[in-house]
Amino acid sequence: MKNLVLLYVIRMTKLFTYAFLIQLLSMSFLFAWNGNAQVKDIEEVMITLSFENSKIEKVFSSIENKTGFNFVHTDFELKEIPRVSSIGDNTKSVYSLLTDLGRQTGLYFKQVNQNIHVRKAGSLENSTYYRFKIERPSEIDISGKVTDENGEPLPGATITLENTTSGTVSDIEGNFSMEVEEGAVLVISFIGYSTKRIKVTNQSQFEIKMELDDTSLEEVVVVGYGTQKKVNLTGAVDAIDSDDIISRPVGQASTALQGLAPGVTVTQRSGKPGADGGTIRIRGIGTLGNSNPLVLIDGVPMSLNDIDVNEIESISILKDAASAAIYGSRAANGVILVTTKRGKAGEFSINYRNSIGWQQPTALIEKVSGYDHMVMINQAFENVGRNPAFQQEYIDAYRENAPSDAYPETNWHEVMLRDKALQQNHYLGINGGGEKISILGSVSYQNQNGLMDSKFERLNIRLNTDIKVRDNLKVGIDLLARNDDRNEPPQNWHWLARYPHNIPGLNENGSWGVGWDGSNGWASMEDGGYNSDKHHELMANLKLDWQPFKNLNINLQAAPNVNYRHVKNFSKHVDLFFPDGTIINPSPYRASLNEQFTRSISNNYRALINYNKDFGNHSIEILAGTEAIDYRNDWLTGFRDQFPLENYDVLNAGSIANQQATGSASEWSLQSYFGRINYNFDNRYLFEANLRVDGSSRFLGNNKYGYFPSFSFGWRLSEEEFLSTATWINELKIRGSWGALGNQQIGTYPFASTVTMGQNYVFGDNVPALGAALLYSGNRNITWETTRMVNFGFDASIGNFDFTGDYYVRNTDDILLQIPVPRIAGLIEPYQNAGKVRNNGWDLSAGYRKTFGELNLSVSANLSDVNNQVVDLMGSGPHIYEREINQEGQPFMSLFGLKSLGYFQSQEEIDQHATQFGQVSPGDIKYADINNDGIINAEDRTIFGNTIPKYTYGVNISLDYKGFDFSLLGQGVGKVDGYLDNFATMAFYLGGTAQEWHKDYWTPENPTAAYPRLTFNFPNNEQVSSQWVRSASYFRLKTIQLGYTIPSVLTKRLNISKCRLFGNGQNLLTFHNFYDSFDPEAPVGQGTFYPQVKVFVFGLEITI
Repeated sequence: MKNLVLLYVIRMTKLFTYAFLIQLLSMSFLFAWNGNAQVKDIEEVMITLSFENSKIEKVFSSIENKTGFNFVHTDFELKEIPRVSSIGDNTKSVYSLLTDLGRQTGLYFKQVNQNIHVRKAGSLENSTYYRFKIERPSEIDISGKVTDENGEPLPGATITLENTTSGTVSDIEGNFSMEVEEGAVLVISFIGYSTKRIKVTNQSQFEIKMELDDTSLEEVVVVGYGTQKKVNLTGAVDAIDSDDIISRPVGQASTALQGLAPGVTVTQRSGKPGADGGTIRIRGIGTLGNSNPLVLIDGVPMSLNDIDVNEIESISILKDAASAAIYGSRAANGVILVTTKRGKAGEFSINYRNSIGWQQPTALIEKVSGYDHMVMINQAFENVGRNPAFQQEYIDAYRENAPSDAYPETNWHEVMLRDKALQQNHYLGINGGGEKISILGSVSYQNQNGLMDSKFERLNIRLNTDIKVRDNLKVGIDLLARNDDRNEPPQNWHWLARYPHNIPGLNENGSWGVGWDGSNGWASMEDGGYNSDKHHELMANLKLDWQPFKNLNINLQAAPNVNYRHVKNFSKHVDLFFPDGTIINPSPYRASLNEQFTRSISNNYRALINYNKDFGNHSIEILAGTEAIDYRNDWLTGFRDQFPLENYDVLNAGSIANQQATGSASEWSLQSYFGRINYNFDNRYLFEANLRVDGSSRFLGNNKYGYFPSFSFGWRLSEEEFLSTATWINELKIRGSWGALGNQQIGTYPFASTVTMGQNYVFGDNVPALGAALLYSGNRNITWETTRMVNFGFDASIGNFDFTGDYYVRNTDDILLQIPVPRIAGLIEPYQNAGKVRNNGWDLSAGYRKTFGELNLSVSANLSDVNNQVVDLMGSGPHIYEREINQEGQPFMSLFGLKSLGYFQSQEEIDQHATQFGQVSPGDIKYADINNDGIINAEDRTIFGNTIPKYTYGVNISLDYKGFDFSLLGQGVGKVDGYLDNFATMAFYLGGTAQEWHKDYWTPENPTAAYPRLTFNFPNNEQVSSQWVRSASYFRLKTIQLGYTIPSVLTKRLNISKCRLFGNGQNLLTFHNFYDSFDPEAPVGQGTFYPQVKVFVFGLEITI
């Protein structure tokens, strides 16, 4: 195993190195033509131009194109300058040409390296002569000393020239020396201190005293309906910067959160294009129903997977009730606030980022060859007393002659899966703004191919606009258009996991083989039609911010959103043949079509009023607001089959004999009122109170409104006098909170009864009649699920270290359960508020930042613990599922079944044990008789595993040195169990094939085998039991990235402020004790899901 890992690391190192060098050499050649060129004087550069009565900007443009010089002007508009009357058609130096232009236009020029600065000198009439100035910065030797706030030397401080990579570091005594141009700007930086900028004039000696960096005190974090200074937070909030997620080559933004925040578990169970998003759980599972957190993008409810990671500015995760209570009935599972990037006044820039690469599966089922399949299945048949499935003569001949029509050998993975599935991502962002208007427009495109013949494309177009109407009035207009398109074949992984190798996929004459029981997944993938899923979204987010008086702000927001979805499943008949040309599945009908259209419309309206005021050492902020949300969904679907032609994929091309048409609609609304009070005394004592009142259309009468308060406090010990001498403590705060949250994700009409119009009745002499019947009796007293949470935590910054810790208890009451009713009622059990679930645990995170000369290092880690328990089911439980159970006193969805005691080793052992299933023989699984009644049955089932990770952790390392940057992210989970059965673990299940690990099966000579004796559809060994449970704990090298930023001295001559090359890999290595052929992130099921993938990409980032 160690040798395989080492070989893999060596190969990956070579791959990244070669690709990185190729990109680096390519860019080096690109810049070679002017990278070493010396800047020439304008007296030395000759040019030929001819103009008559031309605009000055046209003349400047022509000079720039022919010489490479750049004109810079900032204090006037070129349109104000008179036209250039005449420039003769002769060759002259740029100096002479500019002298002539100056006389005609009244402009002054100054050359600084490659730039020519332009200044307006006055009107043409008042200019009696022209003065031209050429400036050459002279180089001077400077030296100095860098000290801290107390005058002590600061060794290792970085001193660089602004906008360059040139510089030095201070020595052990804080001294430095370097050669610079006169007028250069020195940038002095050191971790924990504010960066200083000093312009070099006629001074050569510098005494630089650094000041402690208090930017952390000013750092703000996005919270519910606003922002707060990070040091003043009293709730459990994790802030994630865009730099932490933009480097990861993820298809869906949700998976970019893996490993970045304590208490946040993100599980990616599939690598399927367009469906490879992560399931997010914040501090465990608090309900038996929908446990997804609320996601708000710029204040609007959306899916985190609807946004490209390049559009994200920051993410805040609200984990406790104090921070989330402002969202009331939607916040029981936590809240994720996403802020998108916006335009910045005074800047114009273009940012382009792309990545191109490929995917490979992290693990695939290793099925046995056709020969091994026949040998092993014959053994299985013999063990259960059946005749052999294959004659030995055929098996021997197969071994010698396969593959051929007579002896087919089809490696289904090789013929149906791509070795590498290509993917590409492109992002183009344009940022610009002035005093009145700032705009950020972006276009992002994702193209992701699947391992099977599938494809996902997404196009996002975003325009965020901020308009300053007056000093006290601002308007925001955000527009988003999104288009998703997913196409895949009708064949799925369910069949791919079962196909034996000894069945024909393609005959030698090119016709499709008969496959397995008349099913040929290869033929279906190539010619069997398609599944199409198109999703279109249009959203506007309109905002108004008015400050009628000082300290008072009024904010209005309206966000309409329209979604359209079109799903089309077109299934075509594929003729399958025997090698002699005989068709096995003749049919006059060629296709069938199922088509669905869905439209959903939502509107979000919000009004806020915010007041803040400082009174000496007292600071208070009051927020009040109201919000209204309405949502409607309409859908219709149609079906027809018996298509006489196979290439007309419209419903009217099918027969009306079996046509179907259905449709429905649903709607709900929410009206809310909320408020918050923040109090701060002397930046030491902090208090916050929230209250939200939600009124929901999902409930009736007095239950329509729910009330969700919270209270929290904080004490900044670092601001107290008794810690004033502890200068090594930058920040130390303790905090605590209590709050109540709600969950309304319980269906649209849980209070209403359900009536079916398709009930059959019989009257009189067996005369059938169709009528109505009550299926479900609604519960008019149904109400919210309520979560109450207590949280205690601390935040500390000590030297270069940052620490955060929290302990919480989270109780959820009134969980919806279906309480059994007497069968005589003839009704489906109604939902009632009855269940209780508890989660308690802790979150820890630590970070370290330090500069070693020109090396910047950052390390962070997080670890969280959660204990989950179903407390009360009000007599309705336990709730038993296929392989899980919800039982009082046990974790949610615990693994449940028989307890395996290993294998029977002899007939005597069988005779002395309890009766099991079927004719048990040595080598079969032995189960524990839990109730000692002598019979193994359902009464002997017990809990043998936990599907909720107790521990979740992540480690992030990043460093940069002289333009190179490197980052590594590892993440994992601990103390969690996985269970695979059916096709995943059982040989020949439902007539399927076996896997390579099944060769280690029980025989008298192999009594401790990994697999019991080979059988065929033998019930004893197919029971849900602890035999098949494995640890699903893992550690994964989630992301590793190497980048290089080309020095600005090269790129700025192309007007490129930043050019960075990078290579990135995701899911490269995983360490676990789960089944080798399966990924531990998808640890429960039949193993027929789309596999997790490794991703390798190389990319380019350019900012102009």
